[in-house]
Amino acid sequence: SNEAGHWKDSESLYRRAIAGDPQNLVAHYELARYLNAEGRHAEAEPHAREAVRLLPRWSDAYLHLGLAELGQGKPDAAVNSLHRSLARNPGQLDARRLLARAFLALDRPAAARVQLEHVLTAQPGDLQSRLELGDLAASQGDHAAAWHSYALVVGIARELPQGRAAAERRVKLVEDWPDAPPAARQQARRVAGLAGHGAADGSAP
Repeated sequence: SNEAGHWKDSESLYRRAIAGDPQNLVAHYELARYLNAEGRHAEAEPHAREAVRLLPRWSDAYLHLGLAELGQGKPDAAVNSLHRSLARNPGQLDARRLLARAFLALDRPAAARVQLEHVLTAQPGDLQSRLELGDLAASQGDHAAAWHSYALVVGIARELPQGRAAAERRVKLVEDWPDAPPAARQQARRVAGLAGHGAADGSAP
């Protein structure tokens, strides 16, 4: 595609810029950003680290260093980098989203929840963070809180992929929730019935 070609040309441009000037801050940062987006986190890390070295006060450079570290299964290092990003820009919500994932990888669900709640206070319509908060509550056995999070996503985005995912999660949640309220069980049965009807006639639920 044209977009893929543009990105590939951009990678070549950034690499040429760094070859011509190894101290080129913008080229190191943009290359790290590109490589992270491609899932090439090990390649991204040294360029993000160089951007941090060249401009230590830049929050976004620490953000991409944390993403590169997290993508390589180094959550401890990622927590450190992401905290540094937030120290420079407390409003950096992407850093909080990544920090939540790093804390989950470290089996620190309470710390992850704090970060997701920060995000949702700033952006109540962040559907992915709302889903993740529901998943976190469900994993801790807090079925009521999980149901509430999923219900909010369904209410905001019933016809979007996130809304459908939340509806499916509610069905599964009720299966694991012995004392689920009757209204929750009724809604879950209705969603499951719609899904079954869609599968039978080939239509989407």
